[in-house]
Amino acid sequence: MHRTRGPGDARERAAQAERDGVGVVVSVGGDGTLHEALNGLCDAAPAMRPRAALGLIPVGTGNDYARVLGIPGRDPRAAARLLLEGHTRRVDLGRLEGAGEGVETFCNNVGAAFLATANAAHEVHRYLPGRLSYSLGGFIEFLRYQAFPLVIRVDGRTLACEATGIQVSIGRFCGGGIELAPDAHLDDGRLQVFVLRRQNKVRTVLEWPRVARGEKVGDISILSGREVELERPDGRELLLHADGEVLRARGRARVGIDPGALRVVCARS
Repeated sequence: MHRTRGPGDARERAAQAERDGVGVVVSVGGDGTLHEALNGLCDAAPAMRPRAALGLIPVGTGNDYARVLGIPGRDPRAAARLLLEGHTRRVDLGRLEGAGEGVETFCNNVGAAFLATANAAHEVHRYLPGRLSYSLGGFIEFLRYQAFPLVIRVDGRTLACEATGIQVSIGRFCGGGIELAPDAHLDDGRLQVFVLRRQNKVRTVLEWPRVARGEKVGDISILSGREVELERPDGRELLLHADGEVLRARGRARVGIDPGALRVVCARS
């Protein structure tokens, strides 16, 4: 067992475990710790296909990936029992290019526009208890947020709009249980792309509870594909998040999927 000392430490330790041939690497923490551990495994793995399985004891705020895997959130004993049962499955692995050097991998989702801004706000408001850091921080940023033109390309299809929110998903949930991708599956080799176009803010607030339950209301498009490109035509910085971790791209980013590239420990379905 290793207690992380700061940002990047979990990534380094997971990479070393992969190089040492460890069979299972377990992340104890939230989505951020999980994201670091995942990228560490992929850093050290040939063709970014880790030999080690990734396990999870979720004790963070959001725990969205744990929710998809059927792992109890904030119940370490129950999660540990699942680890001991040792049931694993192959799931898809996402890759993000253009946000920093090299490739950033993700297991759950990538967000842009307001959904990236809301994640950045969550980091600022972590002192608030539970999901309040998501809801209050997100609401404050939503009032400030100004939509901007974006071009979204999915397997060659193009959608240009002023976007309020964009989420590219492997898993169903984000933001502590918000279901923007109800048709997403961890092992179907496809990305689900949620696009909320600019609309009246009052309307968005009123419709958001239904949107968060996976209903397609308001000016929403849902696309599906294997390769996604997000571009700001003005070339300005594009704020993103990958599994909740805030990243920045220089005007353009590409998102892809590697089917079955990751082995995870999970509940039996």
